[in-house]
Amino acid sequence: MKRIASIVGTAFLSAILVVTIMTACGGGNSGSGGGGSNPLSRVFTFNSNPVGFHGNKNPVADRIAGRLQSVVEAQAPTPGGGNFPGFCSNLALVSGRAAAVIFGIGRWSTADCSDGSTPDSDVGVSVPQAGQVGNLTVDAVGTGTGTDSGQMEVKVIHADGSQTVTTITCSLGISSDAKVHCQDLDPTHHANVVAGDQVSARIFWDPGDTYRAVRVNLVYATPTF
Repeated sequence: MKRIASIVGTAFLSAILVVTIMTACGGGNSGSGGGGSNPLSRVFTFNSNPVGFHGNKNPVADRIAGRLQSVVEAQAPTPGGGNFPGFCSNLALVSGRAAAVIFGIGRWSTADCSDGSTPDSDVGVSVPQAGQVGNLTVDAVGTGTGTDSGQMEVKVIHADGSQTVTTITCSLGISSDAKVHCQDLDPTHHANVVAGDQVSARIFWDPGDTYRAVRVNLVYATPTF
């Protein structure tokens, strides 16, 4: 009986000691701002399972939560796309209004666009997935004799062979051996494209016009701008 009483007494004293420690740890958290919190109260929390303590961190749960977050983020659609850049090194004098497809956007032979071999094209830059094209910019150096000098045309060549001339356009205009620039950033001129479509661009110039270092860029966006 004495041994049993001794064990019970020891257990009772141990319980009092545990309660005292927990009370002391919890008392530091009552202050505002968290500056006086007891470190033990952050490291341990009471477990309702057989008497004991466990850490706040759960590595398995953290890993599962991280993977779920990655899956959610992967399913969210993200915009993309790129640029369709092109170049013409030279547009020489012509006797009548002429046209040349831009090297890299439907023309594949040479960047000297004055050769007259590619006034139009039925093979353009392939579109990998559905999206839009637009936001045309053109830069060059040269002489333009009219408001329609250096006029751009952008068209979509569909998989069935049909073609659609878009509303995307701009003209370099009148200039005298000077740097010139034009652009079409009108959002209402963005043209829809689908996988399998191709895009080509060409420039028109008049008698008396000469251009060099013609740089063209057309933006491709998915799913939209």
